Amino acid sequence: MEDGYRAGFEHGEAEGLKQGRDAGFAAGAQQARDALRGEYAGIAKTLDAMRDAFARVQAEYLAARRTELVDVVAKVAKQVIRCELTLQPSQMAALIEETLETMPASGEAPEVHLSPDDHARLAGLLPERARHWRLVPDARLEAGECRVLLGGNEADAGCQHRLDACVERIGEQLPGAPSDVAAGATISDVQEEAS
Repeated sequence: MEDGYRAGFEHGEAEGLKQGRDAGFAAGAQQARDALRGEYAGIAKTLDAMRDAFARVQAEYLAARRTELVDVVAKVAKQVIRCELTLQPSQMAALIEETLETMPASGEAPEVHLSPDDHARLAGLLPERARHWRLVPDARLEAGECRVLLGGNEADAGCQHRLDACVERIGEQLPGAPSDVAAGATISDVQEEAS
């Protein structure tokens, strides 16, 4: 009987130790997982903040490059237009005629305001048109700019508004801010999905 008692005691003790060890191991493992999860969450938040800061810097850099590129394109295009109008003043006459075609008909002669240089070139090159149009030198206008008045209506026949529209379209075609990582997913989101 003593042997049975001792065997039962030893078996119970061994079973209790095993259960205690298993429970302690499980509790320790859970504590370790919780500690790692907390540490990982802190690291993930730091990485998210770093990624967001980098994305902001990158977006600012791209926006600055985009603005610089659009400015350079606008300056070059403006110089090309000025050169073209200087070398071929008949181009200004074509712009004026295009503008007149879009305006309501009137029995009066159109009044065409031009920069003094454009006025001199156009009046000298096309004297017959100068008789049909009232060419007016306007020191407020830059080369390539032109205002047409006809029958109480006024239209811009110059190049600047056309150039502005083209430059705006170019700006729209250039890449903007970079797309968000995984459509806006953060490292914290990925961590939550994994647990």
